[in-house]
Amino acid sequence: MELLAPAGNWAALQAAFANGADAVYMGGQQFNARHSAANFSRDEIFKAVEYARLRNKKIYLTINTLIDNGEFSAACDYAYEMYISGVDALIIQDLGLMSSLRRLLPQMPLHASTQMTVHNSHGAALLRQEGISRVVLARELSINEIRRIRQQTPGMEFEVFAHGALCFCYSGQCLLSSMVGGRSGNRGRCAQPCRLPYQLIRRLDNEKTAVAADGRYLLSPADLCAVDQLTQLREAGVTALKIEGRMKRAEYVAVVTSVYRQALDLLQSDAAAIIDRGQRKKLYQIFNRTLGSGYLLPGHQVLSINRPNNRGVLLGRVISHQAGYMTIKLSENIALGDGIEVWVSQGKGPSCIVKAILREGTAVSRAEAGQTVAIPAGGRAAPGDRVFKTHDEELISAARASIEDDKEYKLAVRMTVQIEAGKPLQLILEDYRGHRVQVQGGTPAAAAQGQPLREDTIMEKLGRLGGTPFQLQEYRLEYQGGLILPFSDLNDSRRRAVSQLLQLLTGRPEAAEAERDVFKQEIRKLTRKERRRRPSVPLLSIAVSSPEAARLGAECGADRVYIAWEGLRDFTVTREDITALYRWGKQRGTEIVAALPRIQQSGPVEPWKEPNSNDCSSFLVGNLGALNWIRQGEIPAYGDYGLNCFNQYTLDWLLSQGLNGVCLSPELTLEQLQGFNDLSRAELLVHGDLTLMISASCPIEAALGGEKCGNACSQAEFWLRDEKGYEFPVATDKKCRFYVFNSRRLCLLDDLDRLVALGLASLRIEAWRDSAAQIAETVAVYRRALNGLSRGVKTDLLLLRKVLQQKQGFIPTKGHLYRGVM
Repeated sequence: MELLAPAGNWAALQAAFANGADAVYMGGQQFNARHSAANFSRDEIFKAVEYARLRNKKIYLTINTLIDNGEFSAACDYAYEMYISGVDALIIQDLGLMSSLRRLLPQMPLHASTQMTVHNSHGAALLRQEGISRVVLARELSINEIRRIRQQTPGMEFEVFAHGALCFCYSGQCLLSSMVGGRSGNRGRCAQPCRLPYQLIRRLDNEKTAVAADGRYLLSPADLCAVDQLTQLREAGVTALKIEGRMKRAEYVAVVTSVYRQALDLLQSDAAAIIDRGQRKKLYQIFNRTLGSGYLLPGHQVLSINRPNNRGVLLGRVISHQAGYMTIKLSENIALGDGIEVWVSQGKGPSCIVKAILREGTAVSRAEAGQTVAIPAGGRAAPGDRVFKTHDEELISAARASIEDDKEYKLAVRMTVQIEAGKPLQLILEDYRGHRVQVQGGTPAAAAQGQPLREDTIMEKLGRLGGTPFQLQEYRLEYQGGLILPFSDLNDSRRRAVSQLLQLLTGRPEAAEAERDVFKQEIRKLTRKERRRRPSVPLLSIAVSSPEAARLGAECGADRVYIAWEGLRDFTVTREDITALYRWGKQRGTEIVAALPRIQQSGPVEPWKEPNSNDCSSFLVGNLGALNWIRQGEIPAYGDYGLNCFNQYTLDWLLSQGLNGVCLSPELTLEQLQGFNDLSRAELLVHGDLTLMISASCPIEAALGGEKCGNACSQAEFWLRDEKGYEFPVATDKKCRFYVFNSRRLCLLDDLDRLVALGLASLRIEAWRDSAAQIAETVAVYRRALNGLSRGVKTDLLLLRKVLQQKQGFIPTKGHLYRGVM
């Protein structure tokens, strides 16, 4: 298995390769999901490719954000520059960019980012058909699910996360950071609100109370550590193991990469071998929010709700703290330069760098487990408080040394030189991996009239490799003597040989000006789309969770009703319900659409083999696997906003897959919507509680102590309250997926005139959680407003919105219609 390490800056790149990574993934200055990392300039990326090739390593470059219409041409240009740089693959999220690059750069390998939310074999198969060579699978999959996907998708490479931070939400489906703070994870600027404290609020018998949870960080997962599952992952067919951490420092990359390299090397000799305690402790020491197997092994608690940051390693317990000195009974070694933190029962505990250690009154540089020491420390700590070592100076120093050692690395080469009378010099330069170049001098060697070329002079001129990444290991000269050549010819031949060998090693394509011009022309053709906007009053659609709500929505004026195939836990929908609704809707002219779940993880039987087109006229699909299913069966369907349609190119590609229409990303602004050329088959969310997160972990269970919850979620209503007092409704479904809804209700009622001018096919109300009264009121008022606009009747939309708001008591938001996302 390939070991793939993160590189958020140049030092991390060096750390990864110095400690055994086979490849690194990194981002440039734009279109990159870790915008806050230092990242790499264009010149640094070119340099990084050379650096990697000299070590026989690979570079994967991320272009793993959603691209808006105004950026699309620049994103394609950037992809071309990265192709010219010689990177081994591009990691892509945007479906429109994926489709366009397959046309523009068919020779460039593309990897599907985990932001594409690929979690079933049908999704992987669709991407294989689109020319994707590797899929980074969703982190929520078990080893058995990974195995099944691999078996059902031959010919595809699969990459899985093996170590580092986990997201609470399925990657690519999170809107929390976006809606709360305007910083979108889909645009590379996630503010990590899942690491903030929340209270779980429960309503029983109309009374709201806070649940007394064991911790406050209810959305914060523990870190993943799969070092004990490497054999199983290899047997499951995993191609590459990915270490998370482009925001981490270089020393972290060095330590984690080194441990996994040793574990993989052990695996080669003994499939049952495991790393020793010392190596395992390094993983805990360098950074951990507690380490666990994540979702790889079912039945394990993923959340770590007590603390969202680094815990370090338990160092010991406080015996006393007085006169500026803290006395500690050690359970681990300590040394000067280490960092410690005391966990106290209330408030912030003392933390410091260890600048002195007293053992039995004597100053020492280090002490061992079992000993008692006193160290100078401020603040207050009580006897029995736990002390953690959060910084191990010896571990960090060793990591830094590994990086420094690698800076001296040069690739060994062999040089063969032939000099014959009347012929130009022949120079062969080759490495020991089979890369070989041959250059010819520009001047024939002539008989010397005076001082001939000496062998040591030839060696001195041709062996000048000090400013190059090469080191001359072997040198062979075929020369009878008595000849002369210009020194400039020797120097020029050496320079050309070095340049050609470096070019051969990088595998960098020749960037001929004509080829670049052709590429620019192709981009212009691709982005020159005819504007086809015919403003007309759109259809009104509504998404509901029950048959009763579906009928009510239709009766109050909805043209299309999405009925959840697998609703929230409080709602039960059967195949017979949907079939009956379909027939009822057909009689009255209302389209009934069965909404498949956005998450459909692979099982022994694919979940979408249950429904069929006899049950319903069409389906709503929200993941690539479901899209592939309807494409193969030529089943009428619409695309949900979980497909992240952020530009015209994604919209066109999704429609080309057989969809009748697509719901656009709720992160688009009005200005960005106006940048689309044709929205005649697009839908826009205009009202309701947006789903901000879908998770495979349950904070309700974690808050109640991590024991079996006994379906607590079905016995009361729950909210998550943040530190500002905002309350986010939460719910679960029957497969224990957890949903977080926005604390504010989207309401674009008073913007309908602007939206109608866009030429959209339909406007959608999200009413998954709504009561019958809310559904009736909301649909009726939107129907009235749209009817007025269609007849040209002047309607006070603002007044309608205020009346609806007063009736239902919600706090409105316009989402991103005007403010956009970073």
